[in-house]
Amino acid sequence: ELSRYLKRAVSEGLLRYVSISGKYAFAHDRIQEAAYSYVPQGEDRDQLRVQIATLLVDRGSYSREEWMLSVAVHHLNSVPTRYTSPNDLARLNLRVAKLFASKAAFS
Repeated sequence: ELSRYLKRAVSEGLLRYVSISGKYAFAHDRIQEAAYSYVPQGEDRDQLRVQIATLLVDRGSYSREEWMLSVAVHHLNSVPTRYTSPNDLARLNLRVAKLFASKAAFS
């Protein structure tokens, strides 16, 4: 389902797919700024980042979509530690690091 929304955002020019990294990015800085402006800074934004990360970890773990884990780690690393368990965050960072290190070893 997420893939469908991402493809639609690409077709509408809001996102672009970066084939080298396998990630999506906003098509323009102004689009990213506009998207973030709808979420108030502070606790609301932090909670949203944790919710997004939780969904991505859950779906990424089962679907083997490694980019989801990478984006989840980025979101979790961006919030204060009161929102996450430091041990769980460290394990997730290590997991993602190992995934990409193993890919680099075979490139």
